[in-house]
Amino acid sequence: MIVFNVSYANPDGNKFQVIVKDQDGTQLYQNLFSDKAFYKQFRLPRADKDRLVFIIRNGRDADVVKTFEVNVSSRVTQEVSVRKF
Repeated sequence: MIVFNVSYANPDGNKFQVIVKDQDGTQLYQNLFSDKAFYKQFRLPRADKDRLVFIIRNGRDADVVKTFEVNVSSRVTQEVSVRKF
């Protein structure tokens, strides 16, 4: 699992939408909120995809307020030690 902590200051309490998409544009999550101090933890399965996009959209105007692109690529490094006896 990959964990993302998302917070958004919304002092007026306006409605806004949070959308999460993968690199192919497939929507993984969408919900509408009106919290003044929004905080949510997203636990997403580690997959073959190496990019996620988090979108926070103003519910009133449907304008994109914030868009974040996150690279989720990982690399495995193995350390090998060889000794001669």
